[in-house]
Amino acid sequence: MIVRHTNVLGASSDPFIHNLFRETEPVCTAFCTAYAMWTSKKGGRAGESLRVKQLFKALYTEKIPKWEVDVLVRFHEKSPEYKALFKGGRTAFRRGPYDLRAEKLASLALNLKDFPGLFVTKMEVEDFHKQLTEALNVNKGESTGVKGASGGLEAARKAAAIKMYANLGYLMAHFAEDTKQIKRFFETNKLRRRKAK
Repeated sequence: MIVRHTNVLGASSDPFIHNLFRETEPVCTAFCTAYAMWTSKKGGRAGESLRVKQLFKALYTEKIPKWEVDVLVRFHEKSPEYKALFKGGRTAFRRGPYDLRAEKLASLALNLKDFPGLFVTKMEVEDFHKQLTEALNVNKGESTGVKGASGGLEAARKAAAIKMYANLGYLMAHFAEDTKQIKRFFETNKLRRRKAK
């Protein structure tokens, strides 16, 4: 609404209206900038969330089965060594909050140090844990950015609404004898509340 309102004000040759345009344009620009920032941050968060989901999917569909095979080559499934490494089996890496699953992966890497024959597997687990932790941290940062951008957008929205309301008052005074002129500057169907039938 603020963009259309500002454009209609800018198209007028009336000096009074042009003065309203000069006062309204910075408010409109601030709102558009805040909206673009919010949209951008949401897109960044969506991308990073997808990256985290893909990494966790790779964890339980590719990585854990491979690492489990590495362990099963050396130790039987019911052996104490296997149970020490995979306490809850593979499902421990498939369920629960992401942070908890990442910590279970760190625990697996820590437990693998006790088995020299699994050194390569230990390095793979540590590398994947590092990659997963970095992705989680970036995703949390993006979420914080979205919250900040949301606050900025809300402040810009309120400023735009206040400016449009003030302009409505100025236009009512300016067009007191011909109030139909005011409709040019506002989408009146969006300003009036309609009761549900």
